[in-house]
Amino acid sequence: MKNILLLIAVISAPLFAQNMLEVLADGPLEKKTEAMLHMGYAGNKSGFWYYVKYLNYSQKENDSHDIVMARCAAAEALGRIKDERSIKYLTERFPVEKNDTVKAKILFALSFYKSPDIIPVLSTALDSENENVRFQAILTSSVSGDTSLAGKIENIKNSSKDTAFTSAAAFFLANNKIDRDKNIQMLKDLLKDINPDARFWSARNLSLLDETSAIPDLVRAAEIENKYWAAIEIDMALNHLYFVKREKRSRRLSEQTDFVTDGSK
Repeated sequence: MKNILLLIAVISAPLFAQNMLEVLADGPLEKKTEAMLHMGYAGNKSGFWYYVKYLNYSQKENDSHDIVMARCAAAEALGRIKDERSIKYLTERFPVEKNDTVKAKILFALSFYKSPDIIPVLSTALDSENENVRFQAILTSSVSGDTSLAGKIENIKNSSKDTAFTSAAAFFLANNKIDRDKNIQMLKDLLKDINPDARFWSARNLSLLDETSAIPDLVRAAEIENKYWAAIEIDMALNHLYFVKREKRSRRLSEQTDFVTDGSK
């Protein structure tokens, strides 16, 4: 039965992609937006030039919600397909894009890439007056592999009144091994913060860092968390970190076994 289902999936995948391309060519804008999201999640590069087209799609000064959502979907698709050609179009669009929701989505898309061409965009975004743009800029900077923006992000960590920003900035610094222990401790402390967004992001960030020392802190946080969406994130972090801990233990035992075996030869 499993083999039959697998065969059906293999046969139907090209047909599905072809249908999505037909929608992108001739469908209504709302359906085109859905198609770009589906194809982006599937990592389908065949719609690349459609994604580029709709990243820059605009009809008038004040675009409708549907047009903005189409640009968001196009940006996200260009990120998820992990095609290096996307960097050029995303970085060119960012400075001329007027909608902050689309700008934040462009920054999210850039988080799938590592390139020096991204850094000027991130630097500009960190100075944005829009909180969503600034926050996403920190998250994307954290996985960019570049530490040249550390000074700006350190300033945000020290000056921001929103502790979710503090958590994001601490993650950037810890992930780039800048005062790692200090920033890990800050993330643990933020699990007890009054701001549920800070608790949510700190749980996620500790998970992304594979920080198994945070398991006791997350257990205590899970016991008292009163926001269901933050509680879910804490549970997911715990599940991941327990898995990481088991994997580390298995590797240690395997290495010890190999050492004993080699020593007995």
